[in-house]
Amino acid sequence: MKRSSLSVCLFLIFLLVTAGIPLAAASPTISRVSPETAPNTGDVTVTYTGSGYNEDSSVWMITCDGKSRVSGTIIRVSPTSLTARFSFRGQTLGKYNVWVNSPWTDSYGNYYPQDAERIPSGFTLYQGTGTTYTTTTTGTVTAMTTVTTSVTSGEGDNSVFFETNPGGATVFLNGNEVGTSAFTYYTNQEGVFDVVVKKTGYEDYTAKVTILEGKRVRFYALLTLLASGSTPSATTPANGTPGKIVTTIRKSTLKIPTPLGTDTPVTEESPGDPALALGAAGIAIGLVLLRRR
Repeated sequence: MKRSSLSVCLFLIFLLVTAGIPLAAASPTISRVSPETAPNTGDVTVTYTGSGYNEDSSVWMITCDGKSRVSGTIIRVSPTSLTARFSFRGQTLGKYNVWVNSPWTDSYGNYYPQDAERIPSGFTLYQGTGTTYTTTTTGTVTAMTTVTTSVTSGEGDNSVFFETNPGGATVFLNGNEVGTSAFTYYTNQEGVFDVVVKKTGYEDYTAKVTILEGKRVRFYALLTLLASGSTPSATTPANGTPGKIVTTIRKSTLKIPTPLGTDTPVTEESPGDPALALGAAGIAIGLVLLRRR
């Protein structure tokens, strides 16, 4: 009896497989997004890493209270990576739930538009510098107010906007301290410059920036927390001049043997003064003559 029941079950499974019943596509997953934070002053490119992405995928972010939503425009996509551009200018500050939806079609042509996944509180939008926006509501009328919160340094026609995450980092340009992020640095110089970003508790960030004539360039640095118990690999004094490396050479007291076939140099003694010798001889002769008398 048990054998017959098992045989019937196996036969039914075989019929289901041969009938070509469609299997569900793998649902999308999100293992991480990068960056995880951004200012609310412009467009930001965000990369999703995970699985189950396709050409029909869509992405968006919603504040944890569900009141604000920002949709992304997909730039490129592969089954395990998806890159999209979000416009965060003037958007609500705070934490956002990160969403992705990957519709799919089975082998019979049936279309399934909803197959979504999210990371709760996976992204944070913070107040950036430059032109920001605040919303005020009076009754049923909503007005938009523009507030300028820019910080500048230096002077000139060329400029670089230095921004770091987190902010409050000290920025050095070719070894000279130029400001604390975020700020706009003005200069008449142009070309490629070395940038070092320092902040207590974070690893030093080093990169290069190209300053263009008459242009505004943006420099963004995502800082990495120092591992527990570690110290920065390099230090820079407050004036931005790199620390000087001092090498001490100790004099060796080791005696080196003279090579074979080489005679040890002998120091010759200087001969006495002839005048002194003659004077001494004359005195001696004079004494002998006096004794004979």
